[in-house]
Amino acid sequence: VNRPFDSERIDMRKPSAKSFVRLTLATLSGLALAYGAFLQSSFASQMPKTQSNIYVEAPTGRLSGTLELPEATQALPVVLLIAGSGPTDRDGNQVMMKNNALKHLALGLKAKGIASVRYDKRGIGESKAAATSEQDMRFDHLVSDAEAWIQHLQADPRFDRVVVIGHSEGSLIGMIAAQHTQAQGFISIAGAGLPAAQIIDRQLQAQSPALAQKAAEPLAQLVQGHTVKTYPMSLNSLFRASVQPYLISWFKYDPREEIAKLQQPVLI
Repeated sequence: VNRPFDSERIDMRKPSAKSFVRLTLATLSGLALAYGAFLQSSFASQMPKTQSNIYVEAPTGRLSGTLELPEATQALPVVLLIAGSGPTDRDGNQVMMKNNALKHLALGLKAKGIASVRYDKRGIGESKAAATSEQDMRFDHLVSDAEAWIQHLQADPRFDRVVVIGHSEGSLIGMIAAQHTQAQGFISIAGAGLPAAQIIDRQLQAQSPALAQKAAEPLAQLVQGHTVKTYPMSLNSLFRASVQPYLISWFKYDPREEIAKLQQPVLI
């Protein structure tokens, strides 16, 4: 990612997927290298006031997001930013962890003439009213929400193409949504390279091989689509009955298979 780029001028007004991916890669590289300095800069206060709220309707309620729109006289590329797992809001923050990573990425893209939308997932932030019960929540709901955002942006005449950026769990969500909606590109940031059940097993092995051995059978049953009643109580937060339907819906996806289905330009 940190290799040098040539000085060729790239015109973002031209609908070239290759030039878009190259410029986005350069943008991500620059943001990573200058992240600390960026946090202390006055860059955000110098940006044009072209930020606004944006919404889509999900089956369970309204989802709320932020549109960063550069000043332009022609249609622009737009990026949909999808946050990672847990109660992560549109800016990349959780209650006990604030880093504004997605907000900074959005502003960095905006400075390069690229619009973006970042949003609160169901039940988070200003999308709290769209929450479902834990028992009823499925991974596919997050995918369909991302698809709704992509389709909303594809229908907006201000944009000439939509590229999806997914972080962590958002990478898997994004690559599936990009398939279904024919988004013009996909970028994975720290996305998983293995099915979630295998990653959980590896994490448990690193913490406690004995505990991982006890969790192996419950994980295997969930992978096969079966709920379980017997599991280590020390892992109740992982295997509690109300979250098992979500885990089953999540475990069925292999990111290696899903990303191979994409025909669009892909950046990892």
